[in-house]
Amino acid sequence: MKRFTQRLQFLLQDFFGVSPKEARGIAFLLCFSLGFLVFPIAFQQWVLPLTVSPDTEVPQQLLDSLLKDLAPRNTPPAARDTTPATVSLQPFNPNTASEDELKGVGIPSFLARRIVHYRTKGGKFRDSGDLRKIYDFPDTLFRKLQPYVVLRPPVPDKKPGTVLSSPKERAQTVSPTPPVLRPAAHPLVPFDINTADSTQLIRLKGIGSGRARIILNFRNALGGFHSTKQFEEIYGMDSTALSQLQQYARILSPVRQLPVNTIPLTALLQHPYARGNKRWATLLIRYRDQHGPFASAEDFNNIRAMDPDFMEKLTPYLHFD
Repeated sequence: MKRFTQRLQFLLQDFFGVSPKEARGIAFLLCFSLGFLVFPIAFQQWVLPLTVSPDTEVPQQLLDSLLKDLAPRNTPPAARDTTPATVSLQPFNPNTASEDELKGVGIPSFLARRIVHYRTKGGKFRDSGDLRKIYDFPDTLFRKLQPYVVLRPPVPDKKPGTVLSSPKERAQTVSPTPPVLRPAAHPLVPFDINTADSTQLIRLKGIGSGRARIILNFRNALGGFHSTKQFEEIYGMDSTALSQLQQYARILSPVRQLPVNTIPLTALLQHPYARGNKRWATLLIRYRDQHGPFASAEDFNNIRAMDPDFMEKLTPYLHFD
């Protein structure tokens, strides 16, 4: 056996090119895997016949008792709680009918209890479709009972000239109160985005209080919008909110401009366009300090290393006085 293991170790070392210790580990894994594959076959062939005899018979009485215990667990609730033997389809009010009355029209006991429990918790049926709110209410039963659901007491049929004696009868014949017409909401109208507040913004579809705050913070940091294309730069804007802004937001007020010939670099970097392009903002201020004040925006073309896209975005917020 020792000679076999040594030979197997040498073969593994030569085949895999590993050390003797690693070869022993590989041999152990191979033996373990082989045992893992052979164990189920051996267990079925030699161990299992010793524990269970094929001729052993389970008593029928024991099987019947087990089936009796398992039957209620495997049967769905709808099948365990059947409808009463006598069913009479007639008008009923689910808001006032008792549990027995509900079972009398064909509603199973467990659903009748759920309806009564729903009412005790403050629930109310306003139309026949509210019966579907009851958990596990079958669609077939709902379609069968829907024509018989009556949510209001019937008005007594009185002949012309008949005097209604009781206040209850007079109340039943009174025509229903017409619905109260709510005033229509104010229609959306265009507004100035540079002076608007959050109440105007949240009236737009897709813009809530949080998104309105983001829009106002970005507008105030810029000093106002000078183009509707800038709406696309607002963080978190989706297509619905963006289309609403482009439809109703107007630019009627001028933007707040910065004095390009006197502003220090630290103040210029407070602007969102300069804050994200510190290199170009620094180059602009250094060129001004070396060559003197700018007369107009055309002087920016003299800065050879300047990024033209940066100057195009920043120029509307600069003045040359």
